[in-house]
Amino acid sequence: EEGKGVVANAEIQFFEHNTDPETADPLFTALTDETGAYAVEDEQEVAYYDIYINKFGYEAYDEQGFFLNYGENTHNMVMDFAASGVISGMITDTASNGLVANVKVFRSDNGELYYETDSDAGGAYSLTLPNFTYNFRVKAPGYKLQEVEVVVNGDATLDFELELTSGILVINDDAGKWRDIHK
Repeated sequence: EEGKGVVANAEIQFFEHNTDPETADPLFTALTDETGAYAVEDEQEVAYYDIYINKFGYEAYDEQGFFLNYGENTHNMVMDFAASGVISGMITDTASNGLVANVKVFRSDNGELYYETDSDAGGAYSLTLPNFTYNFRVKAPGYKLQEVEVVVNGDATLDFELELTSGILVINDDAGKWRDIHK
């Protein structure tokens, strides 16, 4: 279906029915594989359970009162993609010239690289991200790195103006020998 897909590496947590998942530990868990399938390996008590799944990029899933019967049970769950926004803009130098730059997007909760792209020859870039808080790092050769925290909550324009780097160029030839490059 539109807005739904296979959810790999999602931890499914099963709690005693009517238990607060914020204050209790799950009774058992299962992890989805690359096809979205999961299996509970050990036999569990026949009872009602509450099921919770939290996976980045998807809306939280909770189901109250799932009845786990004797023997093999098959239970499919559907998670919706989280709302997202298109972040687009221009990457320029201080004279408004477009730059080819690298844009790296890191999740703010764990620092994990989530997305990476390059702007086109005119400096334009565009990417779609689930609503969340990210750290953007934008870098072009010969320009200073620019970092900014971005809260994605729908479509937005985000432009970057990069400054030239300044300083001394050091060349290391890894041989440990000094060479006169002016000869």
